[in-house]
Amino acid sequence: MAVNFHAEAKHWRREHTTIVNIEEWKQSFYPIEASELVKSGASELECAKHSLQKWRGLAEIVKELKYDRVMVRNVLVADEIDPSTRNCALCQLHIHQCFDNPADRDNMCSDCILTKLRNGYSCDHVNRKNTNEWQSPYHAFTSHINPKPMIALLEQAVDALSSPATSDTTGMPHASE
Repeated sequence: MAVNFHAEAKHWRREHTTIVNIEEWKQSFYPIEASELVKSGASELECAKHSLQKWRGLAEIVKELKYDRVMVRNVLVADEIDPSTRNCALCQLHIHQCFDNPADRDNMCSDCILTKLRNGYSCDHVNRKNTNEWQSPYHAFTSHINPKPMIALLEQAVDALSSPATSDTTGMPHASE
């Protein structure tokens, strides 16, 4: 008999957790679905801000649940707020672009500001070239419940995209500068 992990997690959360009010959390940190934001025509800067807001909210959940890996995962699974491509506005933006141009599917993350800031390495790939990185920012959270590397990367992305010296289309400084 197969176990429905999602249903079990929802049941567990109702029985054991009243610490995080997910509806209030969503109002504060995830007021619109990532896919809906992209469908509305959001810019890469707006998507980066949305993702940063979500990750700051994830940090609040982690802190509130006292870094208890099992509790954090159960809350995220039960309430479907996992930090996956489905819930990331930047991922949704670039995945959508790749599906519009099937030839780009192998380079799904190549146009993302996070990949550009990481010298061609996406947020979920380790950059061992010229760095001491042993874990990607994304996997720091999924493996160790540490949202700080993703928050730092997203803050860097928002700064880069907000800079007047930044191109609107690439997120990187103009070649003349």
